[in-house]
Amino acid sequence: TPGDGCSDTCGVETGWSCLDSSPSVCSEICQDGLRVGDEACDGSDFGTSTCASEGFHEGELSCTSECTLSTDNCSGFCGDATVQAGYEACDGIALAGQTCVSLGFYPGPLACDDGCQFDTTGCGGRCGDFLVQNTYEQCDGDNLDNETCLSRDYLFGGQLVCSGACGFDEAGCVRIAALEGGFFHICALLEDGTARCWGSNAAGALGDGTTDNRSHPVPSAGSATYLSVSAGSGHSCGVRTNGALECWGSNVEGQLGNGSTTDTNTPVGVTGLSSGVAAVAASEYFTCAALSDGTARCWGINDYGQLGNNTQNPSTSPVTVQNLTGVVSITAGEQHVCVLTSPYGSVKCWGGNLEGQLGDGTFTERFTPVGVLNLPNVAELRAGSRSTCIRDSTGAVWCWGRNNFGQLGNGTTTNANQRVQVSNLAGAVSLSVGGSHACAALTDGTVKCWGFNLYGQLGNGTTANSSVPVAVSGLNGMGLVAAGGGFTCARSLHEGGLRCWGQNAAGQLGNGAIINSSLPVVVTAP
Repeated sequence: TPGDGCSDTCGVETGWSCLDSSPSVCSEICQDGLRVGDEACDGSDFGTSTCASEGFHEGELSCTSECTLSTDNCSGFCGDATVQAGYEACDGIALAGQTCVSLGFYPGPLACDDGCQFDTTGCGGRCGDFLVQNTYEQCDGDNLDNETCLSRDYLFGGQLVCSGACGFDEAGCVRIAALEGGFFHICALLEDGTARCWGSNAAGALGDGTTDNRSHPVPSAGSATYLSVSAGSGHSCGVRTNGALECWGSNVEGQLGNGSTTDTNTPVGVTGLSSGVAAVAASEYFTCAALSDGTARCWGINDYGQLGNNTQNPSTSPVTVQNLTGVVSITAGEQHVCVLTSPYGSVKCWGGNLEGQLGDGTFTERFTPVGVLNLPNVAELRAGSRSTCIRDSTGAVWCWGRNNFGQLGNGTTTNANQRVQVSNLAGAVSLSVGGSHACAALTDGTVKCWGFNLYGQLGNGTTANSSVPVAVSGLNGMGLVAAGGGFTCARSLHEGGLRCWGQNAAGQLGNGAIINSSLPVVVTAP
């Protein structure tokens, strides 16, 4: 049979030798350089055999005198407990210094399989496997672990996504740019320029087209966009993105500035201010605006000279505040107005001064602006009902004016016509003054309040007044504060969540109830 040494013509095949017998017995001729029969090799003829086919990684085979393969010159194989770089990832317990973490997985036992490749089934998963490893990840791919912007304390929602590092990307969640408290209502300006308001709406101060109180935030002025908003006693105003000024709500004293005394529950333009407005301050029965040219205009009631035009004549349309330039911010109390005339610059005030709220060292009403005495570098200026406070560039707070409830925060109840420092308060980053109380958010994310506390607006779980700052209970991670008439609200550092406390008769705490709270409650969407 061909291939057994004897051909089909009974001749001896090449590479074989046969004994003369019947039948013939043939055997391979080893070392003749021809690999035949059962020879694994012969000379340099190894067929298809290599070191690799024999389970080794490198080297060259040799052929023995018996024509069998010799692997003496081959090296490295899976199972020799030595990692052969380029051929193996690991070998037995030899892991080449690698761990689950170094391979991009979370901690766990790394093993080596029979093929000398890593077995990562014992590792704690990895970012990108669409499984949320709660110890290490917030999310994975499109798996958000049932979280949303709302569940992440973004009151107004938005689109939550997962980053490539398996952490939440909250850039699409809606942020609150500003927060302004009125006497019985409050407004939030969102980052897209739209406004949300809640609380008392008796005269249409919420701007939602109704006169119904709201215990949850509702859109104000429809889809209109604003640069800033201000909440007064019964009305609100907003500076449009084109610099025009609009107001809505109560207009009994012409505080909407449209030349009439008719209330409106939707925005109306302020006469003569269709452009060039930089900021607005809504009070009880009057309103003032700072213009981009550094001047100011006021309108409404003027019984204390709060319009600043050297008269006591009311006006239903804007009048120019006299002797005033360089205005960069403006704030209004119940009977007085104050402005900051340059960043970290001087402060000027005018209007009612019976309790010293103008800070000029007198108790005399002023129908035109006067300078506030002895102020440090002013970072923020805020007027309360009949008091005024500033936050200086170091984070200290100073106040002056009425102090019957300790709202000046200096440990007394004595009025002051010049600045006094708020006691035991440092690191303020945001300041707001309400009806007869004040609050500051601090660098550590906490909030402290002082003054009147009948409704729990100090947020410390009591209704006792305090002439020195007290910490708002259980409140951390806050970066902005807004004090209203008898309530207070604060915005979270991530700019999405709101907490409020104090008076709630009109729903101004925004939690769907009308019950006062001396502790912070979460503002919720309707």
